[in-house]
Amino acid sequence: MRVLGAAAALAMTVFLSVLILGALAPSATALPTPGFNGEEAREVTDRLFPEAMETNDFVRFDEALENLHILIDENPDLLTYHEIGSSYGWENLLTGDHDKLPVFAVTLTNEQSTVDPDDKKNLLFMLSIHANEKGAREGGMRVIEDFTKAANGDDDTGLVTGEHLDMLDHLRLIFLFPNPDGWAHEMIEYRHNDGEYISINGIETQNYIRGNGNGTDLNRQNPTLGWDRGEGHHEALKEPEPRAYIPWLEETFPDIHYATDMHGMLYPANIMSESSPEVQCTTVPGEGEVCLREGNFLISMLPAGPLDPLEHERVATLARMLDDNFNDDPYYVEWQTLPGVGAWGEDFHGWGTVWDTIGYTDTGFSGDYFAQPQGLGAIGVDFEYSYNHITFDNYYPGLAQRLNDYHVQMTRTIVNTFMDLAAEKATAHFETDHTTAFVPTNVVKTPEDRDLTGWAATNAADDPYLWEDRDDPQASINTYFHDRAPLLPDGALDTLNPEEIPSGVMEGGPDQIVLPGSAIERLTPEALEALQAFIEDGGHVLLTDQALQALAHWDLVPDDAILESTAYAGYTNWEDRNHDLADGLPTMARQLYEPVPLGYSLNDGGTSPVWSVDQDAFEDAGGHTVGLFDEGSVNVGQLEQGEGTITLVGALLPDPTVEFNVPYGVAPYAVTYQGDVLVQNALGWSLTMETLPLDADPMEAEPLAEASEEASVPLPASVAWIVLALGAALLAREQEA
Repeated sequence: MRVLGAAAALAMTVFLSVLILGALAPSATALPTPGFNGEEAREVTDRLFPEAMETNDFVRFDEALENLHILIDENPDLLTYHEIGSSYGWENLLTGDHDKLPVFAVTLTNEQSTVDPDDKKNLLFMLSIHANEKGAREGGMRVIEDFTKAANGDDDTGLVTGEHLDMLDHLRLIFLFPNPDGWAHEMIEYRHNDGEYISINGIETQNYIRGNGNGTDLNRQNPTLGWDRGEGHHEALKEPEPRAYIPWLEETFPDIHYATDMHGMLYPANIMSESSPEVQCTTVPGEGEVCLREGNFLISMLPAGPLDPLEHERVATLARMLDDNFNDDPYYVEWQTLPGVGAWGEDFHGWGTVWDTIGYTDTGFSGDYFAQPQGLGAIGVDFEYSYNHITFDNYYPGLAQRLNDYHVQMTRTIVNTFMDLAAEKATAHFETDHTTAFVPTNVVKTPEDRDLTGWAATNAADDPYLWEDRDDPQASINTYFHDRAPLLPDGALDTLNPEEIPSGVMEGGPDQIVLPGSAIERLTPEALEALQAFIEDGGHVLLTDQALQALAHWDLVPDDAILESTAYAGYTNWEDRNHDLADGLPTMARQLYEPVPLGYSLNDGGTSPVWSVDQDAFEDAGGHTVGLFDEGSVNVGQLEQGEGTITLVGALLPDPTVEFNVPYGVAPYAVTYQGDVLVQNALGWSLTMETLPLDADPMEAEPLAEASEEASVPLPASVAWIVLALGAALLAREQEA
C-alpha cells in the first residue's frame, strides 16, 4: 500500500488549494449539476463533450457512445466506429441479465485523401485500460470532437491546427476504449457488482474501477516476451477484451507505427528524484519497499524490448518533444509557480524506463507488447497522469474541474506530439573513426530449451504468440551487434572469432574490441593474454557483464574483487555524470537493461545478473569509477593500461534465460535507451538522425475545411496563494501498488 507522508500531504494541500481557487473563480456561465454533455451541452457550449471547466462530471459510458455516434454520423469522411468485441460484463440490477458491453474504437483520418489507406501511418492511443484512471479517456473524446470542429471550419478546435488537420491525409488515429466494464460500473444498473475497489478506512471509494467485470487487470494480459507470471491477472489473453482488440489491431491494420497506453497515478512522483523528500512508499513483490519521491505531474515511460538505435532514438525524440511541449506551457501555471514555495521540485513532464520512473515493472504490459517485434513493433511511450487514480471518482465540484482540465489538455498535447513525430520520415546512421570487432557468444536460446507448461499450454487463444511459431526463434546477444552493423560505415564492425585472437590477426585490424558477457567463456588463456597485449599496445576493449572477470585474469585486481550479484533489474548508480561515458543521458537513467524480456523473474528480489568489481581494488589499479552497483562496487568505469583503455559495464548484455516461465519466447537483448547511449559513448559511435516530411499527395477530392493555424489555448483563472484545509480523508488516501 502507498501512504502519503506528512511533508507530501502539505505539498499536495498547497497545490490542490491553488487549483481550487482557480476553479472556483467566477464563471460567465453557471455550471450545471450533476454533469453536462450531449445535445443539452451543445446548445450551451457548442460541444457534445464540454470542456472540463464547463461541467462537473466525468462522461458516462452510455453517454460517450451516444455522443460519439452523433459525431460519427455527422462526419462520415473523418470518423469510423469499430465494435471490436464484447466485454466480460456485469449483472444488470434492473433486468437481472448479464450484460456484455461493446469493446470499441474510433478511427480518425481523412477518408477523402488520395493516399492509399494501406499506406497511411497508424497511431494507436489506448485510453484508460484501467477505467478508474479517467484522464486519457476524457481527453480522447475531446480530441475526437476537436478534429470534427476543425474539419467543419469551427474556431473552437482545442489544440488542433490546420497543419494537424492536413496530417490526416497521411495519418490514421486509432482511439481504443479497451475496458467498458470498469467504465460502466459507475452506472446505477451495474454499481452493485463487486469490483476491484480501493478503499479508505474500509469505505469503498470507486464507481469507476481498475479491472473488468471478472476482476482482471487488463494491462497484464498481453503475450509479451520473456518471463511470464502466468497466473491470475497474468494469464495472457484470458479475458474477452484483449482476445478481441489484439487480433483486431493486427488484422485490421497492415502496421501500427506509433502507439501509447495512457494511465493515471495518484500523486506527482517518480523514483529517481533522490534529492526530493519521499512522497509514497510501497511494497513491491520481489523487491521490498520502494519509495517514490516528489516528481513530475506527467511521466512518459519507455518500453521494454530489443529496440534498435533508430527505434530508441525515435522514442527518446518523442520524450524530448514532450519535454518541450509541456515544461514551459503557461497552461499549467499552478504547477510552474508552486516549486517556488517548495511544494514540488520537478518539471511538469519527465521520462525514463518504467522501473526508473514508478519503481516497478511487470509482465504482460500493453505498452511492451506494442513495442516488441512479436507484438505491434510500434514506437511510443506510455503515460502516467497525476491526480488521476482514485482522486475525485465521480462528480467533481470546483477542484477536480481544473484537474480534469489538466488531463484533457495533456491528452491534446500528447496526440499532437505523436502526430508531429509521425509526420516525418526518419533514418539514422552512425559516424565513427573507429573499427570495432566483437567476440560472439555461443550461448543461444531456442524454444527447445524450455518446457511449455501452465496456462499457456492449455490456452488456445495465445497459440499464435508461442515462441516456437516465430519465424526466427533463436535468441542470442550477438543480435545486438548484428542489429547495429547496418547503421555503421562498411567495415566499421566485424566479428572476431576467439580462435583467431592469439594468432595475431588483430594486427592491422580493429582498434577496439567488445567482449560481451558470456563470450569470455570461449577465450583460452592465450586469447586473453593476446587481448591484454592488444590493450597495452593502444587498443580499447569494452568488457560487459561476466567478461569483467578478465580484469582478474590480467592480474589487475584479485580474483575475489570480481563480484557477481542479482538484482531486480540491470542498473548503475551514476557517480560521475560529467564523464564522457555518461554524455547525453536523460535525468532518469539508472536502468541499463530490462529483466523481463530476457526471461529473468522479478520474484525474490529479482534474478537479473549484475557484475561489478570492488571499488578499492579497481581504483588501486588506476581505474576511474563512473557508476556503482552498490556502495563499494563499480559496474561502470574505465581503466588505462599501457597505451590502451579498458571500459567496463557490468549490467548490459546478459544472456537471455529460459530458467523461468517463458511461453512467448525471450528477447536476444533488452538494452535500455541509456544503455544504448552508454555503448555509443564507449565505442565512439555518433548517431546521426535525418528526417524528411511525409510525401504530400495532391487532394483530388474536396479537402477538409481549414482550421486555424494557431489553435486557441485559454489560460487558467488567476491564482491566489492561500492554503485551504482540504481534509485528511483526501490526503490520507491509500493506493494499491
